[in-house]
Amino acid sequence: MDEIKQNSLLSFNQDQLQDIRKQFGFEDVKVLNQVLDALEEWIAKQNHFTVRKFDRGYLERFLMNCKGSSEKTKQKLDKLCAARFLLPDFFANFNIKEEFKTLFTMANIAILPKPTKDHYRILLFELHSDSFEKYNLLHSARYWIAMLEYLLTQDYPAGAIWLCDEAYAMRLQTIYLINSSKFINTLVGMLKQALSDKLKERIQVLSTPEELVEGHLDREIMPAEYGGDLPSIKELAEMTYKALSSEQHVLRMRTAAAEATNEACRSHTRFNQDILGMPGSFKTFSSDDVLNLSKMNEIKPNPYLVFNKNQLQEVRKRFGYEDVRVLNQVLDGIEQWIAKQNHFTVRKFDRDYLERFLMYCKGSAEKTKHKLDKLCTARFLLKEFFSNFNMKEEFGTLFTMARIIILPKPTTDHHRIFLFEFHGDSYAQYTHMSTARYWISLLEFLLTQDYAAGAIWVCDARKINYELITKMNPLIVQKAITIVTETYAMRLQKIYLINSSRFLNTLLMMLKQALPEKLKSRIEVLGSPDELVEGHIDRELLPADYGGDLKSIADLADESFKAVCSESHIMRMHTAAAEATNEACRSHTRFNQDILGMPGSFKTFSVD
Repeated sequence: MDEIKQNSLLSFNQDQLQDIRKQFGFEDVKVLNQVLDALEEWIAKQNHFTVRKFDRGYLERFLMNCKGSSEKTKQKLDKLCAARFLLPDFFANFNIKEEFKTLFTMANIAILPKPTKDHYRILLFELHSDSFEKYNLLHSARYWIAMLEYLLTQDYPAGAIWLCDEAYAMRLQTIYLINSSKFINTLVGMLKQALSDKLKERIQVLSTPEELVEGHLDREIMPAEYGGDLPSIKELAEMTYKALSSEQHVLRMRTAAAEATNEACRSHTRFNQDILGMPGSFKTFSSDDVLNLSKMNEIKPNPYLVFNKNQLQEVRKRFGYEDVRVLNQVLDGIEQWIAKQNHFTVRKFDRDYLERFLMYCKGSAEKTKHKLDKLCTARFLLKEFFSNFNMKEEFGTLFTMARIIILPKPTTDHHRIFLFEFHGDSYAQYTHMSTARYWISLLEFLLTQDYAAGAIWVCDARKINYELITKMNPLIVQKAITIVTETYAMRLQKIYLINSSRFLNTLLMMLKQALPEKLKSRIEVLGSPDELVEGHIDRELLPADYGGDLKSIADLADESFKAVCSESHIMRMHTAAAEATNEACRSHTRFNQDILGMPGSFKTFSVD
């Protein structure tokens, strides 16, 4: 690349190519070529890459996006190729000329043609519709990906500036968010908790578009509506779309989709350090006629939990295990499978624990293996959620703001009810991590003491306020939801959300977009606690505060906490933390199919 090729959409500064190379330490083209040669040699040795020859101009741009770091380039390129394999709904089957028409009725997304003086490219995203009923975040993400691929083949920037009106290594100098809404400011506060400190510092919230040209961006590179000298944003969006719809770029998107990985061919020397991975091997087993009689002939009495008559037998029957011999054959097979998992740090589990886990998985042996592998892997990868419990001390602050309770009586169809009530006047010290850890301790309690067909959640959100919302860390919330619903295989029959706030209803609609359809369909919003006993949950199962016949929620919270602070359960939490994985010992025959994983091998190389 001796110069940047002229482009119908983009313009470039004088000496832009040379200035950016110099900025990242490649003023000497011979040094640049040595690094690119080494990158190409590294790519050629990556057996898991489906394509091992990349366009050299593409690699050079990728290198500059990684601030000239060859190691970061290798890492990011591997992540991008793995993402194309793992997330085909984001990267595959583009129909650029047709699929974004609905999106454009609600949003303008444009690459601004002129770079800043220091060679940054500006990307503008403007929501302009009165109705967003048909808005789909996936469409926005796919169009954004199409733009990033365009820049990696046509542009040569030092980085990017994003303007937002309401896996790539793109360097972000600044994100300007134009907004005057208190709701959006609260939402930004929530989202910032999931971002790195460096990225958080680069987000600037402006009240009006005019502020952009008042000390932030030059007038000559901005659209007319933003006080600039360029055409309108609508025209610029149409120019961008025309450039992305060119035959050349349509072909590039097809080529890019093929530049992926074959995870079965990846070296597994560094599973989870650079790219989070939970690879798994799940083999079909056949049961022999050698039977071990189940230890569990009845549910052991518990000082806190109450059980229905014949609950054990009815739950077994529900999932196809009326014949105990069949149940024991399946448990034998699961134990044999566990014994062969070299990556498990413990290969002998309590048989009653496995039986309860099997029932949570609706009686499916294969799903039990899958979920148990996920749970053990999560204990290794997410130690902050699973390790070093101090049951009697660490949750004192949490209980001043929230109550999380297992209600003692099950429903008539043997579902266990969880009640989560916010009751604080101030949430200054609230943390979602503390909530998640207490929830995990309750789930472990049920897997050793209960025998339920599934769960019902009741969340009383009436006292949630802006202070609590700003404490939300989306990353921790997402991990916690995954742990509860995926790793523990907890079957959720229903989620009742008690709330009368319009703000929370709006927030719930946003959060629902990240949930699977099955889970979304099970969420029901109630206006008051009284509605629970009006056709939803029997009065005899609920606390007095919710129109029920049980004790007050404060008394039940104390009793529930006392149960999980027993010496036997404290010992169980220590034991559970040790039931993890050693990823260096895992078979890698099926990396990413059953457990999402992007394991990676990144070797250091020196340039001769």
